Amino acid sequence: MYLFILACHCTVALAEYQAAIFVPRNNPFWDKLSAFAHAAADDIGLQIEIYNAENSPQQMLEQVRQAAANKVDAILFLEYAGIGKSILKVAEQHKIPALLFNTSLDDESVLPRVDYQYWIGGVFPDDRNAGRRLGTQLLKAAKKQGVKTFKILAYSGLANERSQNRRFQGLKSIVNTLPRAIGLKFIDNKINGL
Repeated sequence: MYLFILACHCTVALAEYQAAIFVPRNNPFWDKLSAFAHAAADDIGLQIEIYNAENSPQQMLEQVRQAAANKVDAILFLEYAGIGKSILKVAEQHKIPALLFNTSLDDESVLPRVDYQYWIGGVFPDDRNAGRRLGTQLLKAAKKQGVKTFKILAYSGLANERSQNRRFQGLKSIVNTLPRAIGLKFIDNKINGL
């Protein structure tokens, strides 16, 4: 009985809060993330608004300022084209809790609650390690098949995306340690990051 009352109370309380989520564009990845965010928010009774920056860091920063001026209760953002600290400054100015997701800040020495009081933390993968793991697995697969030399074609999203750049750095760090030359070519997708 008490658990049910507590669950009802939390759901009612969350319905009064509005969170803003900022994404760089519409594409299959961000569309799925947006749908998941809406479903999760519906499950707990949280109101969310998702802002699409249409590939413009300046537009994303302006959207954050607009949401803050409209008294949003929480900001969920990613490090996009180097504007992460600027977003955190807006959150600080308006005393809005901010959560970083998908990519870490470019300056990884900046810490939540230490450098920015209202930055409550982050949820993101270790992109460099993902690239290293990919490179290691490719090399293991080549060795298993007896292949001595080969080329790796790394195809990714837009060149200004932090996460894909870090994954490529990790992949390149593995390739660069090899005594034999392995070709590595990076191609970015210049069409809407698909």
